[in-house]
Amino acid sequence: MPEMSACTLLVPGYTSHEEVELIAKYIKSINENIPYSLLIFHGDYQMRDLGITPRKQALKSLEIAKKYLTRVNLGNKFLLGFN
Repeated sequence: MPEMSACTLLVPGYTSHEEVELIAKYIKSINENIPYSLLIFHGDYQMRDLGITPRKQALKSLEIAKKYLTRVNLGNKFLLGFN
């Protein structure tokens, strides 16, 4: 069986909690065990005018996605001081 996963880049001012919830619901409609990664944004190259994803936005998005899916991961979390 082919492996499937999904990810969403949490861009400040662009990616909302509502969008994360809609994506998580859609993934669940396929299979709630599909891995889903929420990635912390850092605009190092082309988008330096945007900051890193706020910790509050990342944690809220993680909480919402976990309501629907069993395998949710927060990627690049070292950028927010998580180990």
